[in-house]
Amino acid sequence: MNSLFNHWQLLSVFGAPEISLHDLISNGEIKPIVLWGIPFMLLFAIIEFLALRKEHKANAKDAGISLAVGLGYYGSTFLTRFLVYALVVWFYNLVPWRMEFYWWMILPCFILHDLCAYWEHRIMHESRICWSIHISHHSANHYNLWLNFRQSWFEQLRMLFFIPLTVIGFHPAIYILVYQVNTVMEFWVHTEFIKKLPRWIEYIFITPSHHRVHHASNPKYLDKNFGNTFVIWDRMFGSFAEENEKPVYGLVTKDFSNNMLHIVFHEALNILKDVRETGSWKKTPLADFRKPRKNCSGKKEIQTTGFKTIA
Repeated sequence: MNSLFNHWQLLSVFGAPEISLHDLISNGEIKPIVLWGIPFMLLFAIIEFLALRKEHKANAKDAGISLAVGLGYYGSTFLTRFLVYALVVWFYNLVPWRMEFYWWMILPCFILHDLCAYWEHRIMHESRICWSIHISHHSANHYNLWLNFRQSWFEQLRMLFFIPLTVIGFHPAIYILVYQVNTVMEFWVHTEFIKKLPRWIEYIFITPSHHRVHHASNPKYLDKNFGNTFVIWDRMFGSFAEENEKPVYGLVTKDFSNNMLHIVFHEALNILKDVRETGSWKKTPLADFRKPRKNCSGKKEIQTTGFKTIA
């Protein structure tokens, strides 16, 4: 009976004690998965580049600007990560149903994280303010592994969309681990070398084929395949599209620049320009979190990646 009781105690994971940011870091439970993965990402990106060079498809300038933007991204991540960790710990301590740290929780947390990632990614495309952060990643006219490094310098703000996981009660170390694993999982899908995979894999997971659709500016591909690891969310919520015509990459407006600051900030500056011209945030289309398909100013609409803005 005593053994059974102890076993039940092990399964009873709720009611964990509060933790501090110092405890979270000093206990060694946070593993720098992304940091460990960077050398391997660079290695595979270089191998792909050399293979593309043989086919006369390599673009050194494009790869270089992606890497430069990526350095800014990793720099901003380093500066803000402890602030984000502190926020995660604060929300975890806020709820009375805090869960203990158990490794088997990685799987349920990973699945729920991927569901959050789907909606976070979808909102990034459906709100112009959020799009001004995410647009950097879609700004290249080439599709290759270097694109992984072309991330906004404000990318850490996206972690706010995953706060529900800590409100549910998942231990911050589990949450941070899963977030990093999901980030690394995004790497392999940014390539044209991997064609269609076996049907069952294509049905369940986000593959390079699915993600090529997401990065394409073809009208039939706009705002499709938002999933991070699982494509089942796109199938469930009506945003799935099969790759059945050659993708044309980049923004619909073909706004292309090798200027790093332009890549990172140009959409945010466009929003401010629209506000100045209309004289009001409320009269400026897409300048808030409304679904961005309205033209409030009467100006000519231009289709950008997945939604409309004003000329």
